[in-house]
Amino acid sequence: MQSKKEFVDDLPNDNVFAMTPKGYITKEEFCNFLQMQLFRSTALCSHELQPLDKSFFKPLKVKWNSAVDNF
Repeated sequence: MQSKKEFVDDLPNDNVFAMTPKGYITKEEFCNFLQMQLFRSTALCSHELQPLDKSFFKPLKVKWNSAVDNF
């Protein structure tokens, strides 16, 4: 299905727009979306993708290293 021009007029250049015939997301469109998002991801967003690295494992590592140094 062709997209309606008015939907994409004000989108930034790096955005992608897709439409399905019935307006509901399909398995294929969802897989395409995931692939596009994974390829666009950079190491700068790892704290958003892996919150435990920042909120749990880093403090654990600091405490562990401190305990090992004190030992």
